[in-house]
Amino acid sequence: MYISKTKMDDLIEEFPLSFWSRLSGTIGLTIPPVKFDMTLRERPEKKSAVRGRIEKALLKQGKLGPVDDPPTGLEGKTRYIVGDLVMRWAVHEDVRPQIVWFVGSTERTLVALGGRAEHLTGIYQHDLRDKAPESAELKHVEKQVVADLARKIEPGLTVEQRTYSTGHWVHDVVTVHDYWASELADHVRFLAVVEEYCRPGELGPSDPTKAVLLGSPVYLFKIG
Repeated sequence: MYISKTKMDDLIEEFPLSFWSRLSGTIGLTIPPVKFDMTLRERPEKKSAVRGRIEKALLKQGKLGPVDDPPTGLEGKTRYIVGDLVMRWAVHEDVRPQIVWFVGSTERTLVALGGRAEHLTGIYQHDLRDKAPESAELKHVEKQVVADLARKIEPGLTVEQRTYSTGHWVHDVVTVHDYWASELADHVRFLAVVEEYCRPGELGPSDPTKAVLLGSPVYLFKIG
């Protein structure tokens, strides 16, 4: 459903070439390691094996945890979370670059995942053309993206008044989760990079009662 080639390239650098060579031999692949993102897209019978090995290796390195308990003590290193949730999602073509946004929740954590829409496996890139590239404002930080989305749905404001986000990425995620509606919802399994994480009460008494996690998916697949 979603594969980020950029983050797959980053993962390749996380492990030595011997890891990818063993994985390639074990699951019967002859393609180079740099093509594992294509394997996940085009070889569904191999998805489970590839995902399982990657997640197991990250877990062994201490870089992977569940949504409700992401890794800690990894200053300067990439942290990952894995989970399966029912998530609402939609493509937003008026954000640059065009993005796909997923929101869901466990009993303990609000989860928001954002990524470039071009990485959706079921939508071809030419269907996601940037209609105004000369005025595109590129976004590379998920906090900026969720602020953009929160601006669009601030409750009680007219379209003309919606010029500010709610002021902090935590509150923006809560706004998007609570007020943004989507007709698309799927039960998905994902591996994602942790961009931001806030425990309940960390910012003060006005914080939500749940933890809030903002991330960017490496891959995300429908379950069933």
